[in-house]
Amino acid sequence: MLVLTNLIELYIEQLFRFFEKIKATTFLITETEQIPKIFSTTGVEEFLADGVIVLYNIKRGNVRENAIEVLKLRGAKHKKKIVPMQISDRGVEVFPEQEVYGGIGKEGI
Repeated sequence: MLVLTNLIELYIEQLFRFFEKIKATTFLITETEQIPKIFSTTGVEEFLADGVIVLYNIKRGNVRENAIEVLKLRGAKHKKKIVPMQISDRGVEVFPEQEVYGGIGKEGI
């Protein structure tokens, strides 16, 4: 299993280098738990990536709220917190000064 993990990590690194070489903007998408502790299987992806953006669909009771977190964005300043967002006819709207309803990791989510 260790050999397979090393091969996957090597492949991912080569993939990222290829994207850099062709100057591509890419989005690699993965699913996580509702309250993630890790954001990829190997950990290599978020290390190599210039940016990591996490989208949340938080449930508390019978209410859901969409939220976004810029976990990492190389070379740019950003809020280091989870903030509410919504997707509407106008596109993605982010509300950096608001708090996420119910909070992350609190009882009842």
